[in-house]
Amino acid sequence: MLNDFQNYLKLHIDSINGRIQYWHRLKLFFKSNTEFNQETVNKFLADCVDQKLKPSTFNGYMTAVKHYARFLKIEIEFPKQKQPTKGKKDFLTLKELEEELFPYFNMLFPSDYERRKWIVRLMFTSGLRPCEVVNLKKENLNFEEQYILVKDTKDKEDRKTFLEQSLIPFLKQEIANSQTDYIFNITQGYIKYIFKKINDELHYKKHLNSYLCRHGFAHHAIKNGISIKELQEAMGHWDIKMTEEYLTLTDDEVINSFKKKFKFKIGKQKKG
Repeated sequence: MLNDFQNYLKLHIDSINGRIQYWHRLKLFFKSNTEFNQETVNKFLADCVDQKLKPSTFNGYMTAVKHYARFLKIEIEFPKQKQPTKGKKDFLTLKELEEELFPYFNMLFPSDYERRKWIVRLMFTSGLRPCEVVNLKKENLNFEEQYILVKDTKDKEDRKTFLEQSLIPFLKQEIANSQTDYIFNITQGYIKYIFKKINDELHYKKHLNSYLCRHGFAHHAIKNGISIKELQEAMGHWDIKMTEEYLTLTDDEVINSFKKKFKFKIGKQKKG
């Protein structure tokens, strides 16, 4: 039955990464359940609540179970999706990468620190998800017009995002060394290890993961005048509300912006 469900996912979920996640989450369901019905679904989701999962993670498990219910054509009642806690998204800045993190890469990754550094810079300057870096192919790069065509995305539609000029020599070298259509021939584990190593060894002031680079890309874009609609297209958000979550500035940025753009004129006072 689960093999048939894999075929269902191929027909209904365009994102390869999405199919893999739903498949593994449903396998976890059947690790503790032999039947699929309202009672076992309720128990499974209640266990997820007990684990105090992030709202997005809980919603992912529930969506996987929903797809299986649709596949079986069974009516199951589900709770409402959990809403993420509102607040500013933490992010990395380019200055933090270049001045506080990259100088330590040769110590942390002596065998291939330059390569790992450029991959992290690619994620920051293009807003790519880890799975999109892994799936990046030679044909997806346009060096002349400086863009990346991102395919097999989380939100089902191809999109274009920015390609920084300084990355082009590195990418051309990676293409020359690659024996397949994929540029890097790495796994998501390769990327996760970079941030785990930094967290474990440097004890950096921020708990790092790949999405802090993606958030940094969004913050940097808004700070430099990119419109919210343009940013939505580059990041591949199907709902602009997801992009609007990045409309945040630090206190110092707010004050500096006022200093540059907001001035009061002193008018002449009339004599009484």
